[in-house]
Parts: sequence; structure tokens; C-alpha cells
Amino acid sequence: MYQACVLIQYVSIILTLVWLVYLLQQWPSRPQSFMLFLGLAVLVNSVGYLFEITATTVEVALMSTKLSYMGKVYIPPLAFCFVLYYCKIKVSKSFVAVLTGVHTAVLVLVMTCEYHDLFYTGIDFARDGLFPHLVHFHGPVYVGYTALVICYALAMLGICAWKYRKSTPEEQK
Repeated sequence: MYQACVLIQYVSIILTLVWLVYLLQQWPSRPQSFMLFLGLAVLVNSVGYLFEITATTVEVALMSTKLSYMGKVYIPPLAFCFVLYYCKIKVSKSFVAVLTGVHTAVLVLVMTCEYHDLFYTGIDFARDGLFPHLVHFHGPVYVGYTALVICYALAMLGICAWKYRKSTPEEQK
């Protein structure tokens, strides 16, 4: 089972690279730019997670988690901005800057998690289960960040449903 998890990570990395090459061959519009950066964030997240599931020490696993978060924290706002643009909802540069700032602040907390209890209240390394892995004990910012990600998902679902209901039958084809 462990080898299957590692294989899935390699496949996801390869598919993400193919996606990125395809996007780079297109003329980058504003929504495509969000998609390109989304692809890069997914790639960084996937590589970091691959390193994390193959780590054998707590130090390497923690460094891999931090690498993963360098992409992971930007996936929700990039997907959200893409949906807004795709649904023709105006997005100001200042709105994008605020989202970027919030997620960059979360990234800083992840990168410095050994020095405070805001994101993780504790980190342990387990050698049991399918593969050795980090065990995180979630701090208040982690819980808030998770709630924010759920809000993004619900907002994207709501915006897409609203746009679909508002569209004409010809647009729905």
C-alpha cells in the first residue's frame, strides 16, 4: 500500500507537469495566469508531500511539510480567484493582494512552527501505519485556516451554482 501511495504522488507530479506545459503553450489571459500559478502551487505541494511520505526522520519530514505548505497555502485563493474570473465577477488587485497577504502570513507561521504554538501545538513522528509520518497537533491558526479553506470551497460552489442558474440554456451547453 505504501508503494501505491508513493506511485500516486509520482503520477500526480507528472500530470501536473503536463498541465503546466499545456498552460505555458497558451497565451496567458488573466484567468490562465491564476491557473498557471495554481498549477505551480499544486506541483510544489505534491513534491513536498512526496518528500514527506518518504521521510525517515522528524527533521526531514518537517522540512518536507514546510515545502509542501509553500504551495498548499496558495491553492485555495488561486482557485477562488480563478472561479471569480471565470464567472465574470470583478476582482480588484487589492483584493488579490489581501488574499495573498493572509496566506503568506499563514506560510510564515508554518515556516516558524517550531518557535510558537499558533499553527501546530506539537509535532511528533510516528513510525506505525502505512508509512512513517508527522503527527500534527493543531493550534488556533491551523483551525482558523481550515475554516477559511472550507469557506473558499463553499463560496466557489455557491458562485458556480449562482452563475449556472443565471445563465441561458445556450450558455449551459
